[in-house]
Amino acid sequence: MAWVIWVTGPAACGKSTLTRTVVELLTHERPEAAVTVLSDEQLLLEAVAADLGHTHHRHPFGDWRFVADGYLFDEGVRRISDRLADLVAADPDAVAVVELARGGHADGVDVTYRHALDLIDPRLWQHSTVVALAVPWPERCRRNLARIRTSGHGTAAEVMEALYRGADPGEWRRAGITAHVLDGRTHPRELARQILTRARLPATR
Repeated sequence: MAWVIWVTGPAACGKSTLTRTVVELLTHERPEAAVTVLSDEQLLLEAVAADLGHTHHRHPFGDWRFVADGYLFDEGVRRISDRLADLVAADPDAVAVVELARGGHADGVDVTYRHALDLIDPRLWQHSTVVALAVPWPERCRRNLARIRTSGHGTAAEVMEALYRGADPGEWRRAGITAHVLDGRTHPRELARQILTRARLPATR
């Protein structure tokens, strides 16, 4: 059976760091396994690049949110779903780690957990372990500001407030999908070990 580990949560809760740590631990403990890594942000940017007519985005035209509607956010999730479905069909022993940002909805953009259910192939859930990171809002704002100052990369304050102030993984639980809520302030390596324990991957041969 294939395994998909979802690392989800709002912006600046530690998803990218935890995803890298999970992959490092998987690679160390299962050196014979190829681990596929998918990120909704990366696939959203692929969709932006493909939007040559600027139908769904205004960048670089000065719009603070740069997107015109929710299509590009949705397309990133659709691409994750399609690639996972292809991977699972092609390799019954596949292992994938997915980074997926979730939050609220505003100005025609819906990044809620509930909306993701409309975009993800439901057949994937039988292969999935879902983790939702929780970090208090003031701490996430501090992390995001530090990221912008040190690297120039981060989420615009307006987007943080409008879309990522909160996220409700209970929307997946109410749909019958187990979502393990973990404290995103815990050391990433400890969280990664918890995740692999919950995923119950078989011992390596």
